[in-house]
Amino acid sequence: MAGGRKLSLPYVSGFALWATIAGLLALGLTTTLVDFMGLSEQESIRANEARQRFVINAVTGEVMLGSAPTAADESKFDVGEPEAPKPAAAAADPMVAPTPETPAVTDGATASPTTGPTTPTASEASAEPPATDAAPTPAEPTAEHAETTAPAAEAAAPATPPAAPEPELAGAPALRTNPITAPITTPAHSKESLVPAPAREVTETVHGLTLPKRGENNIIPSKLYARPFARKEDQAELTFVIMDAGLDAQSIGLVMALPPEITVAYSPYSRKTSNYSEHLRAAGHEVWTMLPAMNDRYPADDPGPMGIISKMPPEEALRRTHEILAAIDGSVGLVTAPNEAIGTSADSIAPVLGEISKRGLLLLSSHPTHTLSQMTTNQGILELMRRADLVLDPAPNEAQIRSKLAGVIASAKEKGSYVVVLSARPQSLQLLAEWLKANPMSEDLVLAPLSAAFVAKEAPAPKAEEAAADGGHGAPPKKEKKKEKPPEKKQKPLPQDKYLKPASGEKSSDGH
Repeated sequence: MAGGRKLSLPYVSGFALWATIAGLLALGLTTTLVDFMGLSEQESIRANEARQRFVINAVTGEVMLGSAPTAADESKFDVGEPEAPKPAAAAADPMVAPTPETPAVTDGATASPTTGPTTPTASEASAEPPATDAAPTPAEPTAEHAETTAPAAEAAAPATPPAAPEPELAGAPALRTNPITAPITTPAHSKESLVPAPAREVTETVHGLTLPKRGENNIIPSKLYARPFARKEDQAELTFVIMDAGLDAQSIGLVMALPPEITVAYSPYSRKTSNYSEHLRAAGHEVWTMLPAMNDRYPADDPGPMGIISKMPPEEALRRTHEILAAIDGSVGLVTAPNEAIGTSADSIAPVLGEISKRGLLLLSSHPTHTLSQMTTNQGILELMRRADLVLDPAPNEAQIRSKLAGVIASAKEKGSYVVVLSARPQSLQLLAEWLKANPMSEDLVLAPLSAAFVAKEAPAPKAEEAAADGGHGAPPKKEKKKEKPPEKKQKPLPQDKYLKPASGEKSSDGH
């Protein structure tokens, strides 16, 4: 108070007060949302600059280091032998313009004619972030180029030595970023090729979709599209099924390099590469279709617009089943994923199984614990179903895959028919190819397509001794007839018999 006057503040009430409060709240909320949305990007940039971020996809095996991979820098997960640390090379002067053969040095990274750009230090990374797109690896220069550029590099070396590279752990495996690929060639039709699809005898159009059907004279797709196979009576069958093929184009060439007895389960979502399924069938590979369905991570992992989900209306499940069957031509049947969660819901999968039976197809369940009786109790449908015996690579672990492959032959000979499923990861396909090359099939074991596992095995023929005992040709044994005693012959009367007195009630031989 000064001079007897009171200091008074303006009094705000009513609409002006609440409008001011609402404006401040809206401003604070907007600022918070903007900061929150940019937080993940800022953290990613900071981790990329420090080269501290590794992202490994357990399904595809892809490795991302520092920045997102591009089409030119696409990589696959693979564990190789430890590499010896390379000696540090003299850094080139950043003021000297690079020659056409020498790649340009950017972002403070040093380079040498043989090793290319090296990783920047933490201080350099914090001062200037690297480019978001990974630079292509430069080609190694020739000996002549190395001789001409080495003196210039030595003369242009800076006064301060470059930072020494971080020491590598002894015995630690190195991550190789070279993708595992194989060329894709269009095979010519031969005696190994299967029937071209779709075959008119077992095809119909429903609502614009080309679907398989049962044909006349008991012609069904599961027999017409199957790979012809015959085995000896004393041979055991070993079947390999590659799941989710077609999603990665790199796996197509690796699959086509495998023996034609290997079965391929194609993904219905691979429409862009669906023509490769006919390439595989032309090479002799039997083709099936993967059944998209909810898994144990649903709803975080959605099966897609064709996925079968529990408590789905039967009409919608039937519509999606038609889209799945129309996606791949020449399919013998459907294959469920090892982590599916629909197999225990009989009501949800009933429309799918009913359509499979109606159209003459088969179904393979690859879940390690779900039984076929959990899906249905219909004996007619159960005859069209089969369970896989082994999931080879639930995780991309090379040691586990090799360990499981080591026991496959003994298990197949013990059971007589053994079905192994594996993913289409390039690493798994390469390990399978190496194993098949190192373990050729013996006389009592044969590689078989998946359709052979659904054929009822005939009882072995009886041995020679058993065939002789039962009359041959597998007929039931003959019943032994009881030998009847021959009638007793009456002895001729002797001359002295007429003097014998006959017993009472009998007449003598002379009639008295």
